[in-house]
Amino acid sequence: MFAAVRFIPLADATALTFTNPIFAMILAIWVLGERVGPWRWAAAGIAFAGALILIRPGAGTLEIGALAALGAAALTGIEITLLKFLTGHEKPFQILLINNAFGLVFSTLAASLVWQWPGQGQ
Repeated sequence: MFAAVRFIPLADATALTFTNPIFAMILAIWVLGERVGPWRWAAAGIAFAGALILIRPGAGTLEIGALAALGAAALTGIEITLLKFLTGHEKPFQILLINNAFGLVFSTLAASLVWQWPGQGQ
């Protein structure tokens, strides 16, 4: 998500990451065996159409930032699906602890590559 904001406006990147429920819904069909009714498919279609409007695929080339934001949404959808799967097998505290520990490690690694301490005037 942070990479997406570097290339496209924050509002567009945020709006594109709100497509993560689409990815979670599709993965839940395969991973969790959930059934999705026609109203949810319609809602997913409308959300996807909104994402296409934001991406503007007919404008020549696809922006790398839009693809990064969609990638972040897809990864969030995977996380949502895996967490839902784990709720049937693990304790909530354990899921929370492990999920946040992974988030801490991955974000620390990513931030360590570009982190700068703010100066006096910032």
